[in-house]
Amino acid sequence: MLKNDDFPTFLYRAFTEEQHAVDFVESGTLRLGNILYYRNIEDLSRRDKRETESSYFQMSQGVKCHISGTFLTFNRPIYLLCTSGPDVEFDRLRQEKDRFIVRINDPAKLLEDLTNGISRESYFSVTNINFRHVSYSRDEFHDCDPWSHQSIELNLIQKSLEEYYYDEYRYLISVRIPFGRNPKEFLFCKLGKGLIILNL
Repeated sequence: MLKNDDFPTFLYRAFTEEQHAVDFVESGTLRLGNILYYRNIEDLSRRDKRETESSYFQMSQGVKCHISGTFLTFNRPIYLLCTSGPDVEFDRLRQEKDRFIVRINDPAKLLEDLTNGISRESYFSVTNINFRHVSYSRDEFHDCDPWSHQSIELNLIQKSLEEYYYDEYRYLISVRIPFGRNPKEFLFCKLGKGLIILNL
């Protein structure tokens, strides 16, 4: 189980389509993508073929560690809600990612709403929902034991240093699906109007 990071004072959520941003503001409607979906997504600005893989140089020994975390999502697929923190390069976010930006003024409340809202789905059960700041340490030196739980966690939250401008925070939703069913690419949920958010 991951440990939640501290919540920043606010977050940004970017959308490709204006209606999706409006739906989020007015009814808390969200589409959450399976973490494996982003390995081959058509949108090149979002694609990361190394999603669920961690790679770093172990500081004390100077050896490169490469760990595939695909096994982490085999029986319990993980879905993402990706956001940006206060240190995001806002103009670059709007130019390179999505144009329609929503500000979330209570990130902790959103975690609570996700916990209550997603659990109402019937074909799966939610096992964990966690909040983590992305580690921009891929292929960098990292003080991490390759056999530690921390190293396994990097499979879910590691990105390249060149993407630091995005200041990404992730809500990670781990679910259990019935035996014999394939995980869907997306989960859809409607959280209601209780979110404290501001549309920009």
